[in-house]
Amino acid sequence: MKGLSLRFLTALALLVLFKGHGIGFPAVVDTDMAPDDVRAIVMLLNSGIAEGQLMATSDGALSPQQGARNLQKIAAFFGKGNIPIAQGRAQREWDTFLVVHALRKKGILK
Repeated sequence: MKGLSLRFLTALALLVLFKGHGIGFPAVVDTDMAPDDVRAIVMLLNSGIAEGQLMATSDGALSPQQGARNLQKIAAFFGKGNIPIAQGRAQREWDTFLVVHALRKKGILK
């Protein structure tokens, strides 16, 4: 996750150089609303170099539903409340149990 955020922030920093030339880009954001994602989203929305086309929340730090509610508030704060926000499916504990059980059965996990 740290490497992904570092790559995103590096790309964002490089794109700031293009802003002086009037070049913008469309952005699609997929997030689990972890603090590093929120920081990157705030930087993106505040930068003015990217125009969000779609944002999606996935299961992780928050449920997709709670993440979408928080993301809508953040987007509205920056005057981008019109960006569509999609919610992913919440992972159920039973799904995780089945995956872990299958990996243990194959000897991949102990």
